[in-house]
Amino acid sequence: MYRILDANSEVKERRDQRTHPVYQKPELLATAPNQVWSWDITLKYRPDFPDRFGCIEDSRRFAQDFFAWYNTAHHHSGIGLLTPETVHYGLADQMQKARGTILSAAYEAHPERFVRKRPAPPSVPTAVWINRPKEHPVSQEDRH
Repeated sequence: MYRILDANSEVKERRDQRTHPVYQKPELLATAPNQVWSWDITLKYRPDFPDRFGCIEDSRRFAQDFFAWYNTAHHHSGIGLLTPETVHYGLADQMQKARGTILSAAYEAHPERFVRKRPAPPSVPTAVWINRPKEHPVSQEDRH
């Protein structure tokens, strides 16, 4: 019977199917510290980040060390390879100038190591997004 129904395109789901509402991703923009607070633990490149915790005490113990490392030692590509602490306390320009001085000295000492161009520290974006809207153009200084 099913072969005959299928041959006539009559086999289909007869149960009521649950339809999911249309979900719109939040579009969040930050142009200064403390404008957006969000935590996504899926993009953390840390080998010791556990798949799950045994209990709440385990998670708290892990989080104490993890948050300190993440905010003070982890250099983020999205903020010019700086730490969140450096950006939050307004030290980004000072850090980038120091990096530029070091990179210039390295270039002057060994220009053959830099075959494409003179090295420069990555720029710090003036804005960062979570789910950038399609109509917002990406400027060179926003790129990350």
